[in-house]
Amino acid sequence: MKRFFAIFLFCLFALPLSGATMVRVGRVLDSRTIVVDGGATVTLRGVDIPPADEAMAADYLRSILTNAWVLVENGGDVYRSPDALFVNGQMIMHAYRGASKMTYLGESMPGQPTSATTARATKPASTAPPRRAPSRRARSGFVPKKRGV
Repeated sequence: MKRFFAIFLFCLFALPLSGATMVRVGRVLDSRTIVVDGGATVTLRGVDIPPADEAMAADYLRSILTNAWVLVENGGDVYRSPDALFVNGQMIMHAYRGASKMTYLGESMPGQPTSATTARATKPASTAPPRRAPSRRARSGFVPKKRGV
């Protein structure tokens, strides 16, 4: 029981202290280095860009991190918010080579309209409610026996 209590106290106090916070990206210096708010520089861990692709990679990094919130873990692992994109992985996989310019248009809400005004406009003006099919008992001629009579 004492061990359980000790583990509980450790999880309660020690683990939340090690949590990283979200920071906003101030600017991108090159294909490996970003500057976050407060002036701290973060070098992406494990990223090795060939010199010929340096400009293209830096432009791609600017496009995905401009004015974005990121989570920096272990001093060099960067995750973009809100989609949790692992930025280091994108740069390691050379995503900048096949990146096309994409425009975010907003959320998609396919399906039938849910508001009462659009639902009324799509219904015909005078329609009777659909008739219910007769129950199975009525179709089969089944008459239940009365109990206790």
